Amino acid sequence: MIEAAMQLLVLVLLTFGNSINAHLTIACTNMPQSTKVVYTRADSGTTEDMYHFTASYHWYNGCGTGRWYESLLWVQEHPINSVNPQCKYVGRYVGNIPQLYDTVGDGIVTYVNADRNQQGKYHGHQAYGQGLSNPANLNKKDTSRNMPNQFTLAYNNYMGSKDINDWREHCTSAAAWTSYWYHYPPYKLTSLFDGSNKNKALAYGKQKKALVCFQGFGCESRGYKYEFTVQRGCPAGKYEDPNIRWVLKRDDNRGGTNNGYKDYCITCPAGRYTDPDDIASKPALSIMIVNNAQKGHMEMKKIHRIVMEKHIV
Repeated sequence: MIEAAMQLLVLVLLTFGNSINAHLTIACTNMPQSTKVVYTRADSGTTEDMYHFTASYHWYNGCGTGRWYESLLWVQEHPINSVNPQCKYVGRYVGNIPQLYDTVGDGIVTYVNADRNQQGKYHGHQAYGQGLSNPANLNKKDTSRNMPNQFTLAYNNYMGSKDINDWREHCTSAAAWTSYWYHYPPYKLTSLFDGSNKNKALAYGKQKKALVCFQGFGCESRGYKYEFTVQRGCPAGKYEDPNIRWVLKRDDNRGGTNNGYKDYCITCPAGRYTDPDDIASKPALSIMIVNNAQKGHMEMKKIHRIVMEKHIV
């Protein structure tokens, strides 16, 4: 009887030990998934920097934390009418790591934080655009972190046991108080391409579905998907403020004004509106005076463009 009780106790302890060492307790994106629409910068087709936060009961390197198959992060964009798009299957094979511009169903990869040609070494690849007619110049690489092969979780991004409310309020939960936190190198959501064609840019004002895909954590190596609706450029009636930036650590909980992902699409002043033709070239200079007379309106547009051209030159 005593021996049976001891065996049961050992089984319980082993089960408990494995559970606290094997599980991602919290994963949290830069902004809540309940965000109705995320707007990109008009020219680049990308958002400001996004951040990904994760938490575990175990310490860095415990249970394999940090290896490529435990910390792989990438972004896919899909047509807005795509039904239940899925992240690419990776598993634990380096050869399955996505590459920039890989097609996944009707979607395309626009960011990945590892390089399968370097055995999973951290190497951020970010797609971005400059204007609607230049979809070819889209590749930006971040090689600032010299990580060993098969590790993509940068050592300096281990945050330790923190009050995550100081970074993102929507990440806070009961599990947050007993977890060890990590944040990943920044990336961007995109609305860049017409379908999955990397040579055809998405028109201003059009929407895509963006998936943030995260591969596993600790011993699990599970896949996680976070879906957003992303529009290229600000909505009608708003203009783009180039001075607003998204930040890693929010400051609105200490009397500041940035929750980490502050909206940079600002409502136009009374009597003004945004002209999509100008937004596509110079978003910060796109506010025009509204003239009720159509003829006067067209003349004002012509004068406005002449002024812009002189200002640019």
